[in-house]
Amino acid sequence: MKTFSRLLVALLTLLPLSGVPTPSSAAEPATAYVDVAVATAWVRPGLDRPVDAPAVANPADIRKWTADMTLAVRAALGGRLHTQALYGTPVRILERQGDWVHVAVTGQPTPRDPLCYPGWVPARQL
Repeated sequence: MKTFSRLLVALLTLLPLSGVPTPSSAAEPATAYVDVAVATAWVRPGLDRPVDAPAVANPADIRKWTADMTLAVRAALGGRLHTQALYGTPVRILERQGDWVHVAVTGQPTPRDPLCYPGWVPARQL
């Protein structure tokens, strides 16, 4: 019976308490999956502007986002974005800050982070 209890406790500690898992330790980040057509990974949480609303929604509407941008608004994206990830892409959860999740996008290697390309994604997109 003790073995079963230990196993049950171990399994329950692995279950996320919300829609987005939180890492259990720095050595083993939790994994989530992109739940929108294209998730944009931002340099910092909250860098999105009103014009970026279609890109940070769920579902994301990337065509509307890019169609509504002027050249000046598009140029102002420089320094705000790191990368993008497609639907179903696994991401490693590094930390959470409010409604934003710091992730490493699996399959996008970079010298910036040994886990893969980092960025901040709205939690509702995972």
